[in-house]
Amino acid sequence: MTCTKNIKIVIIICILFLSIGLVACSTKEDVSSNEVIFYNPNIVVANDDIVNITFSGKQKLGDIVGYMCSIENKSKNNITVYTKDTSLYDKKVELDLSYDIESNTKLNALMCVFDIESLKDLGDTKGIICIETENSNEEIKEYSFELD
Repeated sequence: MTCTKNIKIVIIICILFLSIGLVACSTKEDVSSNEVIFYNPNIVVANDDIVNITFSGKQKLGDIVGYMCSIENKSKNNITVYTKDTSLYDKKVELDLSYDIESNTKLNALMCVFDIESLKDLGDTKGIICIETENSNEEIKEYSFELD
């Protein structure tokens, strides 16, 4: 009987320790990990009759790392902007940049780079930004970019 009682006491103590550990956990984002590095001057990838694409720097926002950019649709048509053939240090990588932008509208965005944890790991990024018109699914323009 005393052995069973001791086991029960040990189990109760373990449950208490686990409960205290769970209470100490927090789901709030650590805003102290936010960092920004600005380009001087900004990097203009495109500036024509269709679009103006400008990169202003790098940003780490919590767990997300990427390039800050603004995309201005200067055309009369709604457009879709996305990336293809992207690489980081000559290794193929997926970038999160895919937006539908209404005509004569400017969008500020973060082109996220997956599997990167800090700004120091972000550099030598290359690829192509594609523009297509709404409902056509045909690329009307491509712009190569290189970012450090």
